[in-house]
Amino acid sequence: MRELEIDGHRLNIEEEWAWDNEAGAVVWDAALVLAYYLSARPELVRGRRVLELGTGPGAANGLSSIATAVPLRWGDALPPAEQLPGQPLEVVLASDVLYQAEALPLFIRTLCQVFAANPEACLILCIEHRPALPFPAALFAAAGLRGRRLPTAEQHPEWRSDDIHLFCIQLAAAASGGHGQQQAASGSSNDSDR
Repeated sequence: MRELEIDGHRLNIEEEWAWDNEAGAVVWDAALVLAYYLSARPELVRGRRVLELGTGPGAANGLSSIATAVPLRWGDALPPAEQLPGQPLEVVLASDVLYQAEALPLFIRTLCQVFAANPEACLILCIEHRPALPFPAALFAAAGLRGRRLPTAEQHPEWRSDDIHLFCIQLAAAASGGHGQQQAASGSSNDSDR
């Protein structure tokens, strides 16, 4: 059992290390960095239509007031509007999901569907640096997406790390215009796009 206190809420999350595939069975550090970032910036998710594409078992999605859960396989069509009330989606959350190269095109295909429905949407992505699988900037760029790394200094003082990075990813046209969520999430970073 993992006990967390985030945004004044106590979370008890059961972790299952015995699973054959433990990827979704435990709360990874990137999910905690994302959860604590969102707790400090609640305006990014509260009252917004949020799609969670993998943030672990409960740390970040509890902060975003996700009320409807529907199965979604990356790359497949988004569920019909009646299954996802409040379309179009405004924010997508994901943490530590870019660790299998073969899944990246499927993940990006799903994002493109969200951005096609709402060009102002924003993906808030938290990933741990993995030398064997660097940030797929070329794949994002080929899909017309642009990512901006959020400054470490704006993250929670106890839940940040030099090897865990937060990004705001949008359609390149929306990101260059400074609209929507990107403006709110980008802070004052001078980090270059990645």
